[in-house]
Amino acid sequence: MDDYLGIYKRGSYVRIDIKGIKFKHFNKFSPSQPIVICRINPGEDNFGFIKIRIKKHRWYNNLLKSKDPLIVSLGWRRFQTLPIFITKDLDLRLRYLKYTPQHDFCYAILYGNFAP
Repeated sequence: MDDYLGIYKRGSYVRIDIKGIKFKHFNKFSPSQPIVICRINPGEDNFGFIKIRIKKHRWYNNLLKSKDPLIVSLGWRRFQTLPIFITKDLDLRLRYLKYTPQHDFCYAILYGNFAP
């Protein structure tokens, strides 16, 4: 066991006793196929605002609009968020964009999971 975080290392086996579950949930349980219980790495369960660089794909016909729902794949996670599109001026100011540029990159600020 890791003394710093109080969690078990990867690959170690732990016995977990679960009480109060009815038998009907385990009628198809086979001991030859164990149930795998896992946890995400520490630090990956934090939420916050993320600034990403984004470009509309050429096969997607419509422009992306700010504050419209968008499904983002970040690392091995997928989540739905409401991005705000921005651009960076020459004087390093962040300007709000109503739509994504046609053939250029822009930035999006969204609320989601941090990913290393």
